Amino acid sequence: VARGIMSGDAAPEDIPEEWGWPKEPFEPEDLRLYVLEETKPTVQEAWDESLAARSLDAKKEDFVAEKAFANLLLNKEGTGEAREGGVYDGIDPNAYKKGKWYRFLNHKGDCHVYVHNYTRNITANRPANYAELTEEEKKFLKKLG
Repeated sequence: VARGIMSGDAAPEDIPEEWGWPKEPFEPEDLRLYVLEETKPTVQEAWDESLAARSLDAKKEDFVAEKAFANLLLNKEGTGEAREGGVYDGIDPNAYKKGKWYRFLNHKGDCHVYVHNYTRNITANRPANYAELTEEEKKFLKKLG
């Protein structure tokens, strides 16, 4: 893909080594797949959705009892999974200075998220240095699906 210079673009030589970023930015198609993987529901969230779907016509007491029993069996105690590392580390402040943000739909397809092309940080809030894609970039990404 030919890259046009846009606001927020940075040539690899413009990235300070101390930031710890990769030498080359991630390609849009890799970022899209990364977003789909990282925004999948956790096991706990999927389990909660499954229980909720099954209990639509059940009594609340049955739902609570079933969830408590399942959490006990799964040794969850209702605490869910630890949300540490990866997308839960927060946004690298330098991502607002250099690099480029891309916008993709999350795994569920109900929300746009923004992903940085060097850090792969993901946020639902539009970054201040987000720049719309060129028509050429939009056509390329549309081909990816």
